[in-house]
Amino acid sequence: MYAVFRKELADHLASRRFAILFALVFLAAIFAIYVAIQSIRSVVTPTTEFVFLKMF
Repeated sequence: MYAVFRKELADHLASRRFAILFALVFLAAIFAIYVAIQSIRSVVTPTTEFVFLKMF
């Protein structure tokens, strides 16, 4: 049964649909990280202390 599982998993991971879906999720994650960094950067000044408290 494990061999069937491995074959099915390999089929899914090698498909074009999975690659497109993975790329979309990856790009969305990169965009979210970029936006978060920009918003933190706009709040923080060189003399700002307690950055994590200012986020909330």
